[in-house]
Amino acid sequence: MKILAKALIRKLDLAERLDNLRYKLQSFQTREKNAKFRELNPTIAFPPDYLMYEAFMLDYKAYIEGGLISAKWLVDTCREYRNEPIKSVLDWGCGPGRIVRHMPELLHNTAYVHACAPNAKSIAWCSEHLTDISFHHSSQKATLPYDNGQFDLIYGISILTHLSEENHRAWIEELTRVMSSGGILILTTQGNNYRNQLSPREQKLFDQGNLVVQSTSTEGHRSYAAYQPPEYMRQLLMPYGEVDHLTESAQGKNYKPQDRWVLRKT
Repeated sequence: MKILAKALIRKLDLAERLDNLRYKLQSFQTREKNAKFRELNPTIAFPPDYLMYEAFMLDYKAYIEGGLISAKWLVDTCREYRNEPIKSVLDWGCGPGRIVRHMPELLHNTAYVHACAPNAKSIAWCSEHLTDISFHHSSQKATLPYDNGQFDLIYGISILTHLSEENHRAWIEELTRVMSSGGILILTTQGNNYRNQLSPREQKLFDQGNLVVQSTSTEGHRSYAAYQPPEYMRQLLMPYGEVDHLTESAQGKNYKPQDRWVLRKT
């Protein structure tokens, strides 16, 4: 039933409108706990509600504490695959800074930390409030203003999940261009844990190793969805270096873990 409902929503071009209603509902549901968390943490800068919702969910505590957990995982994972110090970092698709805001402190303020995103409002807010990080307003087109081999660690958390196949290939080429030799790229994707969100026709394509894109909303919007079978991601990443695929079962969880991909550039 859910799959049929999603298909109807896409057919009627209602995805972005319904997502706006979902934002208003979530805003109402979380208003008290968010107000309390803000009161208890008066020194923390919080982005505007819609920017937080659009990139993550409208939950102030999860934005701060979950962002720190993710940042620690990224740094620890990079160090597992790379012996050299992390001197430069790029958050590709940083949104309103949920993860990258923690990077300078985690790296003891010894690394150059950069971030980029196509949302001009998010970049404006981050540039004003997270001043120890360098932000760039990027576009959907896969071009970045950085030098070849500039970054030791690049990560994109649930970014490919909202891009077309053309941009999958273009962005991987561009991201690996700005990675240092031996640098680490960490990406998350909607793999086998998300297969049941696809129609029977889409599942067949997915099982054959094809990228599945549900594209009735604007590319990059949270309701624009891409699903990446493991075979597709391996073929996409392997030309650029050593690839590791990390998975986590959804059993017993109230959320679906995304697949995690680690590329070490050779």
